[in-house]
Formats: sequence, C-alpha cells, structure tokens
Amino acid sequence: MKNNTTKNIKDVFLSAVIASETFKTMIALFDETLNRPHWWIIEKDAGVFVSPFCNTSLVECSYVKRPKKDARLCKKIILEKIRGLSEKEKHLITFRCHKKQVGIIIPLEVEFRRIGFMCACPIKKDTPSIDSILSLIAAHIKTGIENIKKEVELKKLYDSVRPRALALSTIHTVHRLMGSAVDLNDLLPRLSRLCLQVFRATYCSIMIIDNEKKMLYPKALVNLERAAKPKKIKIGEGIAGKVAQTEKAILKRNVLSVPLIDEELIGVITIRDKQNNEAFTGADQEVLETLAEQSVIAIHSARMYEEQENLTLGSIKSIAAALDIKGTSEYRRSEQFPKLVRTIGEELGLSYIDLRHLYYASLLPETDKFVIPEEILTKSSPLKKSEYDIIRKHPVRGAQIIEPLGILQPVIPIIMYHHEKYDGTGYPEGLKGDKIPIGARILCLAEAFEVLFRKTPYRQRTASLKSAVDEIKKNSGTQFDPKIVKAFYSAYKKGKLRSYLDGLKNEKK
Repeated sequence: MKNNTTKNIKDVFLSAVIASETFKTMIALFDETLNRPHWWIIEKDAGVFVSPFCNTSLVECSYVKRPKKDARLCKKIILEKIRGLSEKEKHLITFRCHKKQVGIIIPLEVEFRRIGFMCACPIKKDTPSIDSILSLIAAHIKTGIENIKKEVELKKLYDSVRPRALALSTIHTVHRLMGSAVDLNDLLPRLSRLCLQVFRATYCSIMIIDNEKKMLYPKALVNLERAAKPKKIKIGEGIAGKVAQTEKAILKRNVLSVPLIDEELIGVITIRDKQNNEAFTGADQEVLETLAEQSVIAIHSARMYEEQENLTLGSIKSIAAALDIKGTSEYRRSEQFPKLVRTIGEELGLSYIDLRHLYYASLLPETDKFVIPEEILTKSSPLKKSEYDIIRKHPVRGAQIIEPLGILQPVIPIIMYHHEKYDGTGYPEGLKGDKIPIGARILCLAEAFEVLFRKTPYRQRTASLKSAVDEIKKNSGTQFDPKIVKAFYSAYKKGKLRSYLDGLKNEKK
C-alpha cells in the first residue's frame, strides 16, 4: 500500500511539474543564456520521465533542435551522477560534462520523499556570471516546486471533498424527486436523467429484478449516443446481471454499475461512457452508491404510493358501481370523461398530484344519484322551486357520501364545488373566481362540454365539435374561468379533443 501511495504522489507531482507554466517560463528565460542546453525531468527509480515541455520524441525538453549525439552522451553522464547521489543531497548540484562543459542536477522532493530530478546539460563553463545564474535557477525551481506542492494539495482536497459535496447535492435532488414524482413510471426516468447529469455520462439504465423469473427488467433507459431498445436480461449475464448476482458494484473504465438494495436486492443502476471520455473513478462509485441508497427509498415510497392508489381506485370503482345502479344513462359520465379532464389539466400545467386528484374526481359519477329523487332526475318538464332547492343542496350531501373515505379527502372540494360558476351565480355557496378550487373549475367546464354531446329530456340533438367549443367560449368569464377556457381551446387547436370525441362515438355504438 505504501509503495502504491508513493508512486501515486510521484506521478501526480511530476505530471504537475511537467504541466507547470512556471518551469516552461524558466526554461524560456534561461535557455539562451545557458547556450541552449538539453533539459530533462528524470524519475527517481531510473527511467527517464519523458517530459512534454517540447513537442518532440526526444527526452530533452528544448525549443531548438539539439544534436542527438550530445543528448545521448549528456543523458548517460547524468544518470551515472544520479545513481551516485545520496538521499542527503537536497540542493543544486553541478558536475563536469564532456568538452569542458558543466551540467546541473536539482533534486525534486515532496512530502520529504525524493521523487525525481530536474537536469540541464551541457552548459558552457565560461558562461558569464554562471554561479549567480545557477543560484537564480535553483531559487526559481524551489519557488516553483513550493507552488506546485500547494496546487497538488488543493487538488487532493478538492478530489476528497467533491464526491461528498456531490453526494449531498444528489441526496437533496433525489428527495425533491420523491416529492414531485411518486409514480414509478415517472420517477425512474427522472432518476436516469439525474445520473446522466451528475456523472456526465451518455447512458443510464435502471433495471428492476423479478426474483421468481430470475430476470432483470428495464424500467428506465436513456442513451444520448444512439437509440437503444430496452432488453430484459438473466441474472448473472452482462454487467448488470453480474451485479444482481453478487450484489456488489462493478467499476470499469467506461462502465459503473451498482445494486439497488432495500432489505433485499430490488434492481441495478448502470451508467456508461462519460461525455468527455474520462474514466469512471472510485469517487464516482461512492456518489452512485449514495444515489442508489436514496433511490431505494424513493422506489419504496413510490411502491407504497401505488398500493395506496390501487386502494383508492378500488374504492372509487366500488362507489361508481353503486351509483350506476341508480339514475338514467343520459346523466352518466362517459368512459372518455377522465381523458378530457386530464387533457385540460395538462394543458394548464397542473402538478402530478393535482392531476391525480382531478382524475379521481372525474372517475366518480355524479353523487346526486344517491340524494336526488329519481323523479327529479328523469323529469322532462321545468323544475319547481322546491325541486331546484333540492338540486342546489345535492353537492354538499353528495360530498358527505365519500367523506368517510380518508384517502378521498382531496377530492371532496372538487366534487362539492364543481357546480359553482366563475361569476358567482352557481351553487351550493355561490363562490366566485379563484375562490372556486381549480379542479372544480376544470370539472365544471369538462362536464358542460360533454353534456353538449349527450341527448337529454331537454335536448334531442347533439352538438358538433365546433359548435360545442364555440358554446364553451361564449360562456368564458361567466360560467367558466377564462384561463381554463384558454387551455381548453389550446387543446382543441392542437387536435387533442378529436381523440376524446372519437372515443365518445365508439362508446355509443
């Protein structure tokens, strides 16, 4: 372990020296004065560390071409001198080279370890003020080394802190996703896109395990490079399959895959190919494992939500079935009605949660079928005042029917107030404008629109799509919220109402 650590320090430090503008500037400054010697960075444990100070294949780092014969001879002499140096030598060393010339060797140390040498050779011995120049070079190199030490330490600190900061940021982002995407089909693609952003990867897949079938099934796949078709795989096959089999992460240069583990394995996250072609690192693995831990919590919450939603839908269907026993078919909402309501809600940009509540409300037939006498429901002549008073009270009494079901509490205001009008002339409370819940305003418009395609005791002909849309627009600002009418009309212009109407026609056949 110690040897690996030392090697890592040496490689990082020497790479920093080679890339340093300080040393490039120093060479440019003293090269002419010293009669353009060969410059080398030499690694401690023998081999010459090829430095890219210049764009040549030679080991010397100079700005003009030098005779190769001199370079080979100088290198041989320098390596002999280096092998004879003791660890106590820490300052600039001069030595005699061929043809009565001299060379210099400057030991490079970091964390009290010698990692290599900077050398220059040959230098004319009679160079004016040679001693002062060499002392200046030594001081310049010492200053550069100290600056590089600080840069390396800062990089080490950054490399240490960044994964933890990124992990904390990732945890925060996943928690926000848990609040805004509670459906698995919505959550997992968002998690995939988050992985691409965090790791700057081009590919991410999230697979969920089926223990009975011993298979992994893709639930989310994003590939920025090319279109990819999700494929199920057997446990033990491929990278993800091996991760599922061993429940251990796999880290390679271009792929990183980690298990999703709750009390037991539930799936695998795999990312591939960084956009900048860099390799995945241990720090990336640490961050992805943190993301996986939080994703497991999010998936668990989403599954619990799905179970609750199934319970909710079961309750709604039970109520709907009971309500459908009473009343005539001409007052019954169509099977296409939830689609119409959702279309308007999506056009308005409602949140996922608001859309779910609106969907629940749209599934429930009019609860007035329980509280309004059948003779009023089926009456073809105008209603008396006493009969109309019963009608006005039915939303409140109808809402009381579903009130004991706690899971439907958010739906109650939509059911109770969907007969209110935007100008305040509706019932049961005469609410006006934005005081009417937005879900109730949407349901009010959608219900009025659908009625126009339904034969009733008062109307034996159904409207066309255009005339129905015109009727809705005509009542904007009075019966309907202008903002919702605008969203409704936008959906109409985009052709979204046509599929609803086609479904309505097929339903009647």
